[in-house]
Amino acid sequence: MRFLTILARKGVVPEAKIDDYVAKAAELNIKTGELLQRFGMIDERVIMDVLSEQTGIPVYTEDIPLPETAIAPLNLMFLRSNALALFYHEEALNLALCDPFDYDARRQVAHAFPDQPVRLWLSTRDRIIDYLDRLDEQVGQGVEGMVEDIMDMDRLDVEVDTEKLLQFASEAPIVRFVNSTIRRAVEMGASDIHIEPFEKRLEVRFRVDGILQNMQSAPQNIHPAIVTRIKIMAKLDIGERRLAQDGRIKIRVAANDIDFRVSTIPTMYGESVVLRLLPKDNRSFDFASLGIAEHNVSLLKGIIRHPYGMFLISGPTGSGKTTTLYALLKQLNQPDKKIITIEDPIEYHVHGVNQIQVKPKIGLTFASGLRHIVRQDPDIILVGEIRDVETARIAIQSALTGHLVLSTVHTNNAVTAITRLLDMGIEDYLIASTIIGIAAQRLVRLLCNHCKQAKPAGAYAKEFPRHLSAADTIYRATGCPTCNDLGYSGRTAIMEVLPIDDGFRQMVHAGVTAAKLEENAVARGMRTMLEDGWQKIAAGATTIEEVTRVVS
Repeated sequence: MRFLTILARKGVVPEAKIDDYVAKAAELNIKTGELLQRFGMIDERVIMDVLSEQTGIPVYTEDIPLPETAIAPLNLMFLRSNALALFYHEEALNLALCDPFDYDARRQVAHAFPDQPVRLWLSTRDRIIDYLDRLDEQVGQGVEGMVEDIMDMDRLDVEVDTEKLLQFASEAPIVRFVNSTIRRAVEMGASDIHIEPFEKRLEVRFRVDGILQNMQSAPQNIHPAIVTRIKIMAKLDIGERRLAQDGRIKIRVAANDIDFRVSTIPTMYGESVVLRLLPKDNRSFDFASLGIAEHNVSLLKGIIRHPYGMFLISGPTGSGKTTTLYALLKQLNQPDKKIITIEDPIEYHVHGVNQIQVKPKIGLTFASGLRHIVRQDPDIILVGEIRDVETARIAIQSALTGHLVLSTVHTNNAVTAITRLLDMGIEDYLIASTIIGIAAQRLVRLLCNHCKQAKPAGAYAKEFPRHLSAADTIYRATGCPTCNDLGYSGRTAIMEVLPIDDGFRQMVHAGVTAAKLEENAVARGMRTMLEDGWQKIAAGATTIEEVTRVVS
């Protein structure tokens, strides 16, 4: 009541509703602050401020510092289970906690340090969890120390039963190993974590800027416990090791919300696990940050001005197709437009857009979902991927009936997207009458600005005479501590955009080959991905090796 009274005085909650909030919190067996958080009325910082006023305990607003030495006799398990942080500040022992009314935990801390006064602070749960994760790593003394701790458990066996695996997966060394791996991946900006079992070793690799890097290696017999820990976090069946499984993990790392898409698949030496990082970073989705050239931006904006028709982006997995589609949606997302998407998974959450997650287990596929979407009176539809002929047909019918449809396909370049639809069995006249534009894209790594080295373009003039005519100097990758000795940091898009006009439609309808279609597109002024890449080489953004790596 006192907590809600303070909030009412501040004008955050209506005074007349206090009794209702108290009753609802009691019904759900949660604190009133947590109830209001669920309703989106307050955040944790407001709770801390009110608790501080209520109890007189100050709020610690900085990142909680790690102790230089371990603080005995309390262990990490106790700190984590009670959401407590112990640290030294101004030569005194301090205790940060998010629940000042947890008197039992406070008594245990006081009992552990009978001759040392403990100063109390309030802190958000996020800051405390971040402190505990960092303390986990410090106590584990790096990856090698964590692996040694796991091996010291001395009870691991590849063929252990499910009950034992569940026990091992909950022990501190395993938890520390998984948490540390996730934390390192986030800090390095990795897009994927690969945990792969081989005959004698467990290998952990991160995909950073599109390239896999070996990160750590451990004895193979710790693999079942590591996989079980990840399955527990992703709410997967820990007893099923013969079939592939998919799940999700939502976790807070260094005060950032991160979603992980988890995939497991059985291999010869155990289950291979891949975690795809899907950060909730509220990115701006502007074309400049994606690195799309102004020439292509102008073409894309022209294509999406059409009130109906289908626009496709082609490229392999991980080439940034979905991100580009969301940049287009940002341009289209206006109050007078209803936009519905169907995706697998929903990678970005966008205000004002109705987003649907595919759920094949209950029959919600791209095709079935798309049938229902068109009954919702949308203006614009985004289909995450056209994978089969049924989805392709419904998408084309939607485009024919007055909707603007955006989607992706897996092909090598823009023109072969048409070939892909023909191979699916879509009639050429339907393709010709619905497609308004096609783009193809890849991601190339950007040179590290701290260590890139200039080289005269003339050194490559003989090999690439036409492409280097506009450049005096190009750059090569070297490597430095800033970029982890890779020579690259970050990625940018290279793209080709093909607007479809009446002449091109006639060629599609006439069954002209893909080679002839591309020849015609280039003659009409389409800048290919390779040419777009050379523009970025000439601008000093990337290297010849990087562009030729992703575009043959």
